[in-house]
Amino acid sequence: MAKVKSTWSKNTGKSKYTNSDRQKKAEQEYKQIFSDEFLRFFEEDLDAKFDPYIHPSLKSMRPRIVTVNDDKVHIKKCSFNQSFQFKNLDCDKKPKVPVYLTYAQLMNLIVKYKDEIKEEHGIDFKIPNELSKGIKSKISLINTLAKFYDKEEKKEYWGDSIGTHKKELAKKLSKEQIDERFYFIGYQYKKLPYFALEDFKHCLPKKLFDSIPQFQLVDKVMSPEDVHIESKVVADVMQEAITRDYSNKISFHNNADIDVAHAKIWQGKNVSQVVMANHFRFTDHTRYTETLFHEATHSAVVLNPHTSVKSYSVEECIAQTGTVMLCDENEIPYDPSNSVAYLRSWGVKDVKDIGNILSKTKERIKPIIESMKEHDSPELRQHFREKLEEEIKQQYDLSNEKVEEIKAKSKRSTARP
Repeated sequence: MAKVKSTWSKNTGKSKYTNSDRQKKAEQEYKQIFSDEFLRFFEEDLDAKFDPYIHPSLKSMRPRIVTVNDDKVHIKKCSFNQSFQFKNLDCDKKPKVPVYLTYAQLMNLIVKYKDEIKEEHGIDFKIPNELSKGIKSKISLINTLAKFYDKEEKKEYWGDSIGTHKKELAKKLSKEQIDERFYFIGYQYKKLPYFALEDFKHCLPKKLFDSIPQFQLVDKVMSPEDVHIESKVVADVMQEAITRDYSNKISFHNNADIDVAHAKIWQGKNVSQVVMANHFRFTDHTRYTETLFHEATHSAVVLNPHTSVKSYSVEECIAQTGTVMLCDENEIPYDPSNSVAYLRSWGVKDVKDIGNILSKTKERIKPIIESMKEHDSPELRQHFREKLEEEIKQQYDLSNEKVEEIKAKSKRSTARP
């Protein structure tokens, strides 16, 4: 066991264990609670980091706009204010892929890809605007355009037409004459609609969408090789058990459009909610279950309020230590190096530092363990297993034989790194 003195208990500035007998007793307790694999990573010079566990949601990314210049398609970051644009949505929900284009740019795409459109979709549009019939714009952006007045013509010009008209006047007038005749009178405000590019998948060529990174990322999910049925079943059993016993205290919001799983805790009402993305958006089902355990440990503070702590870093360490203990309790094949890296990122330098939070962590997760033991059964597990198998078939369009292979692999995958 590492002999580095604990420095994590910053409130007192002292290590909890001040003599060798107490330290040996603590080390024996650690070995009874934690796996050898987990403890080993505290003894090594580990330089690891906590890897992302959810594939990013495109809705949280900055929107892009499509333009066509010199017969080339360009994808640019939106230059307009994001908070402003989404106040002007003309539809019930945002598009899945935040890539937009104006009607004019849509026409440019149709002209550019007219041969591919005819070959791929069998569509030969003599009137290109037939493509957009019935499709609503997703964003209405207010453009501010300068407005000029030509006193000889008694006519207003705005936007790009200003520069064009100045060039025409420059052919016959001096700059002074132009300034006398053609001058600024204010601003013109124009509402410009933007369409979602994804709404035109039925008529634009596949190679266009394949060339845009945002469409390559959309709906990215774990591969079939990363599916772990038994780990997901354990997660479902935990949710069911907590819901049966503590639905008035803890709730679960699954399938949220988020990039970071989290727990919402309302201290005044003493209730909490675990917020998770769809399980297929996680890198694998083991990470999904680990994450659910982590957020459930946060939420369980409403069941034992005396385990509450003021320090955010200490709370994160309680949640991750609780995750490790719940994974061990339920034989989830988690990656101990990842957990140690996460604990270290929040200030745990040595395994002895966990001694400062071990008692509160045990009390925090005790209701979770007890509920799972009470409600877990072969019948309940089989129910969730069958439900997940159907989801897997639909998600990956797999045969029954392939699903059986995944099931067998999940049952074998118990050895930890």
